[in-house]
Amino acid sequence: MRHPVAFIIFNRSDTAGQVFARIREARPPMLLVIADGPRTHRSGEAERCAAVRRLVLDGVDWPCEVRTCFSEANLGCRKRVSSGISWVFEQVERAVILEDDCLPDPSFFAYCDHLLERYAEDERVTHIAGTNYALDATGPASWRWARLYPIWGWATWRRAWRSYDPDLADWPAFSCNGLAAAVPPHARPAYWREVFAKMHAGFDTWDYQWILACWRQHGLAAIPARNLISNIGFGDGATHTRRRTPLADLPLDTLPEPLIAPPDMVPDAHWEAEVHRRQYARPWLLRRVADVVRRLRRT
Repeated sequence: MRHPVAFIIFNRSDTAGQVFARIREARPPMLLVIADGPRTHRSGEAERCAAVRRLVLDGVDWPCEVRTCFSEANLGCRKRVSSGISWVFEQVERAVILEDDCLPDPSFFAYCDHLLERYAEDERVTHIAGTNYALDATGPASWRWARLYPIWGWATWRRAWRSYDPDLADWPAFSCNGLAAAVPPHARPAYWREVFAKMHAGFDTWDYQWILACWRQHGLAAIPARNLISNIGFGDGATHTRRRTPLADLPLDTLPEPLIAPPDMVPDAHWEAEVHRRQYARPWLLRRVADVVRRLRRT
């Protein structure tokens, strides 16, 4: 592998060990390890966090420059992940990013290597996804283009991350003046306005802010023709994915080489529409129905 890998860990040795084994097979030249600190009210968590850090640092047995960004205090998902990735791009121009529950197929690394190099100077591209949770491609191309940005195993460049703001400081103005023009045609602006308002209010996550950063750049995401990432972290130890969904433990596939570029850089509207239908449209509608029912009950 030619590019650095950033590995985000916390307190889960079981999932982190599986993901790290794949990183170890890929042998990146640089490993940037980001870790949050333990929560003081959780018994035994300090020991679990220390064990995961040892697992990774003691497991590097190939020629590799290791850099660490460890927090001794618990910052939470929003601050730790966002500040950790910002630290990564203070160190390097481009990187592959894996969280400790995102298990990659081995072909994921070659795919990221290829696209990080190919589109390094192309500001139309802001995101390289490893997850394809909607539709496998039917043509010869190894990836499609879209305006959605799955973050279960991904890669990007410093130039794209510069637009990221974890607090969405200018959200009120952008909500009025820019959102409708920024979202893809299949997206529901009302749904996303609600999501981004929650992020602006301080909800403890970091990834929706990245979606908005990419939309504001009119950025394209490369979506692999086959699914290269399986989220193995659903369950009791998860932060946001405790309840299992159809997206849990997606089967891994392999992307064959040589990689074949799509014939043009046009977003795949069918793929985007299917993702919105499966992941965003229905929850948005159900919440609206629930709101109506509650109002009727109060009258």
